[in-house]
Amino acid sequence: MNQCFECGSTTDLHNHHVVPRTLGGTKTITLCGRCHGLVHSRDMTHHATLTKKALEDKRAQGRRTSKDAPYGFRIDTDNDTLVADEHEQRVLGLVRSWRAAGVSIRGIVLQLTAEGVHPRGGRWHPTTINRMLNR
Repeated sequence: MNQCFECGSTTDLHNHHVVPRTLGGTKTITLCGRCHGLVHSRDMTHHATLTKKALEDKRAQGRRTSKDAPYGFRIDTDNDTLVADEHEQRVLGLVRSWRAAGVSIRGIVLQLTAEGVHPRGGRWHPTTINRMLNR
């Protein structure tokens, strides 16, 4: 019995070319009208949308999505995953608690510097703290 490759529906079936015919594609899969429409929608096939979805999936799997690990993590090169860094996680906890207590971003920079807590490189900057809080 024919059914939609994606959702299993058995109604309103269409043949979808995996590689567009204009590019020489000959193989097709069966999709229902709804799934076929999704495949051809601009939002679904737009490069930025696909990239965003792939990055979200990698993050959900605990895999890295950039060259450098975000603050609070390090990269386990054996399986390309992010692993919590205990020291940096404690610093993140401090930053979050100070922010929850109403300390400004600049105030957090001053407190970290005064306590001798060093970032990975250079010195603390409000932009760095803001990124840490928004992850």
